[in-house]
Amino acid sequence: MFPSPFATSLFDRLAPLAVPASTAFSAPYDVYRFEDRVEVWMDLPGVDPADIDITVEGRDVTIAGRREAPETADATVVSAGRRHGAFERRLHLGRALAHEAVEADYGNGVLKLVVPLAEVAKPRKVPVGGAAGAIDVATA
Repeated sequence: MFPSPFATSLFDRLAPLAVPASTAFSAPYDVYRFEDRVEVWMDLPGVDPADIDITVEGRDVTIAGRREAPETADATVVSAGRRHGAFERRLHLGRALAHEAVEADYGNGVLKLVVPLAEVAKPRKVPVGGAAGAIDVATA
């Protein structure tokens, strides 16, 4: 009987095709705007919450962090489709944000960021003080 071309290990044949994933990845996200807040939902499976850094500046929110690669020193990578390494997303939310009230929660690989909108200055009537003729127009 002749040896099958498949007799060599499939993994041995695929190993030269295996390319390590890029060190950076782009985390997918959704942004929802409500009347009083903006919510950002970002998929970050496998990221330790301690490795997530959130910064709010002006109308921008920056979410940065790192997903560590698994320890595989004694293994040969056959296929690497999961990305790991550092990531950063800067989101321009377009409205004034209440920096002091931002909340973040992480569960099941999803980061939920709640960013309240700042109080918008409401129009108000400005009273005019003084009496008629109280300002000397000649010296003003």
